[in-house]
Amino acid sequence: NISEMLKRKYEDTESPTKKNWKKNVLKDYAESTKTVETILLDSRNSRTRLERSLDDTRDLIDVWGKYSNEYHEAINRFGKRIHDAEDEENIKKRTISIVK
Repeated sequence: NISEMLKRKYEDTESPTKKNWKKNVLKDYAESTKTVETILLDSRNSRTRLERSLDDTRDLIDVWGKYSNEYHEAINRFGKRIHDAEDEENIKKRTISIVK
């Protein structure tokens, strides 16, 4: 096999220092690759969690906005009912005072 012959040829002519250096470079490369893959995976997971949190926050804001609008509408309806009841009471009082 040609690749094995080339490998043997270069291995035979390399000094032990160069072989050791190559081995360390390849080892460092493998470790760096693992670290980068881990960081990328963690980044993707963080992004997914962040997107979920943003979606949850948007949903909460929508719910709060809807609640706030409905609350204000209810307060306005309640205020109108009080006003209408006061007007009705005043009309009754005027009617009673006219009748007397």
